[in-house]
Amino acid sequence: MDVEGADEVFPLSFLSLIPRHDLRHARRLLFVAPHPDDAAVAAGATLARLVAAGAQVRVLDLTSGETGTPSRDVAPGDLARLREEEERASLAILGVEEVTFGRLPDFGLGEKDVRAAVMPAVREMHPDVLMMPDPWTPYEAHPDHRAAGLGAVSALLAAGLSHVLPEAGPGVAQPAAAFYATDRPNAFVPAEGFWEKKIAALGAHRSQFPAEMVPLYAGYFAERSEAMPGGPGPKEAFRVLDAYFLHMNPDGAGDV
Repeated sequence: MDVEGADEVFPLSFLSLIPRHDLRHARRLLFVAPHPDDAAVAAGATLARLVAAGAQVRVLDLTSGETGTPSRDVAPGDLARLREEEERASLAILGVEEVTFGRLPDFGLGEKDVRAAVMPAVREMHPDVLMMPDPWTPYEAHPDHRAAGLGAVSALLAAGLSHVLPEAGPGVAQPAAAFYATDRPNAFVPAEGFWEKKIAALGAHRSQFPAEMVPLYAGYFAERSEAMPGGPGPKEAFRVLDAYFLHMNPDGAGDV
């Protein structure tokens, strides 16, 4: 606080009293993905690391990515089945055994539909971390990513309100939010020992990443990773916020 005498009144920053969840020690993590390849791209190494440490990791793919092709010769239903197969193979590389397909419309997600899909998983699993795309990242033009982020974080806020979507079960404790594809990361998870799994999991999505393109993506991810704080070596970046910062609190946008 830039006010004379404030240090005597508030000797500790109020924000410092709210601990940030350490992703490395998550015990139950629910990953919300708009499309089947998002888990590998955004958090493949982190998910593999958590599974190796004994955490329960579950992936909820909201859509099956049936519109994710420039070809008019591939039927949406066929592509959806292929992409679900690719996702299962990709997650197996990471060690993730639990995946659910919401089969909501690709390139047509709505925030309310996302909330209705995420809430039952939150109330059944009781995750300590809910991971989702950051809907406030500048220039994120994909409507599914914005809707997935907003719908998932609203489910997080309402997790303990038993009269919100009561058919999804009784209220539970709010998990921490971990946003991926964010421009304001505040948490960097080391990926050494798991980076190769991330790239292999990415390559399993052959319909989206042709084999000749995977090394290019891997190089880009590695170069971007090296530029992040936290020292040398591969890492993945997230913005982790306690639920306290997600409602009527502009401090959530600051350096917390």
